[in-house]
Amino acid sequence: MSNEGDGQVSLKNILISKIKCHYLCKRCFGAESNQCIQCFYGNPQNGICNQCPSDSVLRPELGCRTGCDISQPFYYNNQCLYYQSLTILFADYILLEERTNIKVIQDYTNTDQQPIHFSYDGRKDIIGLFKFNQGLERLINEINSDYGTYLIGIKVEILIFDDIPKGGSISLKINNTYKGSIYNDGTSLKFHKLKLISIELLASYQQYTKSMAYFLQMFVDIPQYHFTLSIVGNYGDSFYSWAYEQLYITSGYCPINCELCELPFQCKICKSSFYNYRDGQCTVCSKPYQKLKGSYCQDVDDETPYSKYLVQEYKDLTNDPSQFSQYSIVSQNGINFMKGSDILYSIFNNIRIFGGQLVWSQVKFLRVHQIFEPHHSITIVFYIVFGPSFPQTSQFIYTIEQNDPVIKKKGSSQITKIYEKIQHSESSLIMQWECQGSQNEPYQAYCGFYNYYIAVHYCKPYCSKCNNQDDCIQWNPNYDPNIVKFSQAECNNNQYFDQRSLQCYSCPEQCLTCLSQFYCLTCQESFIQSKLGCICKTNQYEQSNYCYDCPIECEQCSSSKWCTECSLNLNRIQSNGNCVCINGYTSYQLDPFCYKCSTLHCHICDKVNGLECYSCQNGYRLIENNCFSICGDGIITEDEQCDDGNLINEDGCHSCLYNCQHSCQFCINGICVECYDGYILISSKCYSICGLDQTFNKGKCQTSIFIIQIIQQQIH
Repeated sequence: MSNEGDGQVSLKNILISKIKCHYLCKRCFGAESNQCIQCFYGNPQNGICNQCPSDSVLRPELGCRTGCDISQPFYYNNQCLYYQSLTILFADYILLEERTNIKVIQDYTNTDQQPIHFSYDGRKDIIGLFKFNQGLERLINEINSDYGTYLIGIKVEILIFDDIPKGGSISLKINNTYKGSIYNDGTSLKFHKLKLISIELLASYQQYTKSMAYFLQMFVDIPQYHFTLSIVGNYGDSFYSWAYEQLYITSGYCPINCELCELPFQCKICKSSFYNYRDGQCTVCSKPYQKLKGSYCQDVDDETPYSKYLVQEYKDLTNDPSQFSQYSIVSQNGINFMKGSDILYSIFNNIRIFGGQLVWSQVKFLRVHQIFEPHHSITIVFYIVFGPSFPQTSQFIYTIEQNDPVIKKKGSSQITKIYEKIQHSESSLIMQWECQGSQNEPYQAYCGFYNYYIAVHYCKPYCSKCNNQDDCIQWNPNYDPNIVKFSQAECNNNQYFDQRSLQCYSCPEQCLTCLSQFYCLTCQESFIQSKLGCICKTNQYEQSNYCYDCPIECEQCSSSKWCTECSLNLNRIQSNGNCVCINGYTSYQLDPFCYKCSTLHCHICDKVNGLECYSCQNGYRLIENNCFSICGDGIITEDEQCDDGNLINEDGCHSCLYNCQHSCQFCINGICVECYDGYILISSKCYSICGLDQTFNKGKCQTSIFIIQIIQQQIH
């Protein structure tokens, strides 16, 4: 656009549209699967991108991740699909009310440090740092029975500073019952009943060199009542810490606007004013491409199992300039195309429409659509727009193929919906539209259409000619009935039928029979059926597709060597993956219960009240239900200062008490550190500086006879 002199130009309705790439493409030059420029995973080969690795899934517009987010729990063909569940709670610590809802769990035994509210590296509001056994809890009172659920989805974001220490863990509990954890078993971080969705690397914080945000989620089978959710640490090292940022709770595998779900991703009863919809969801059935069939809302591309859209145009403000060249002018009269000969659209009710004001008053258009795959019928939907002053003598005429023209006149409404379903099997479809009337003009008496949809109802795959979706007249030579299936009846007992791919897939390993990848009907040996699928019992762990009992002292475990929850009824707590006795308690060999005996230093006592002692701890002797230390056995007990295993006097320890030589003036724990005058300290012992017949007296060594004479003289 250029301008000379003082000319002025105004611009209106500037819209920018972009090509929507194939879901495997990160960047593309077209919408097809072979038009990729850059991939989410790997590099394109001949314009085609590969699927994500088998141990990950593709999250739309994000790339390969370890799992689907709680907002996209449904996945197919290694791709997370949008499935709108109900958001029951989004609780971010940035919200002021959350700072009152969150209660800190203290650990005064190990630390007096208080977790505080702070901001860090783009996280404006988080709470931490939590150390040792500190944590937090929140009453979830947003749960009620006004909506349907299938499991409850829970996602939390926690920040971990310099990893979790060896043997440490962070657990999620519901009503003080363990539900899952992230822990360090000494080799790496492990996840028990929690799914790692993503990790975000953060900047260093304070003395910590490595900081990570972990997004963790789980689905739990609990009643729809209020519950208390707690997140509790179990750290044995004062250096390490963690923090909390947000919590997200959903209706799990049950869609929004549903009252009852009995199967995952399948609403049985929708809320009032909503109708059952494809993929088990609920909708108000108000879209232009939808119609109501009883209590089911059907899209035009959902009329048969093999229906697909050929055209979806003029349904919003998006623009595909290549469309206009596909419309050819058959005839025209009067004034048209006032916006330019190549501009065939206008804006009506915030939607881009074909024709419309200043564009189409007296023109007949033709468009030819190509349909290359075998099909038996088509459905066509579009909305006619009449100008507000469209004459009663004028008319809008559309013709499908060689069928009779259909004439529409303006009624009380400015908009008229067209829905046509016809038998059709040719490779081309000819559509014609005419705005006819000598009194038509482009300002107030114009024509237009929008919400243009064509759904093609194809034959079964590998069928080259058919009467309908069920009756195939001629099969493609490549058809193999051993591979291509059309119903569950054609699958084996341990398989389920997938409508999208028309194949039978094996049930999950733990299932004996199933309806889908999400729902098991019966389980393999050792597994039990639940809404979570076929799982092990609470006190079991899975290994090699079989359930084994946890160690007897564990309530829950992730393996035979790692307990995730210990039994308080056994007086045990978790430490480094083991369930150990609470301080002050002890256990018998092969007995999981930890006892606290009444008798001091008792090792084994009666299991009823601990009053009667049967044996004492090492170094003690049982005498009349009391434990006494054994002096001289070389074992130092609590009531002994020392025990050198002999009865020699003046050797630093005598009768299990510290004692000193008579010549030692000062000793510590039986070890002499200073001698009396006349003695010298050698290797913690005092030796006389005088001869054998001498005694130290008045600062010098004197013979014993001389000292006796002096004493006698003093007596006389």
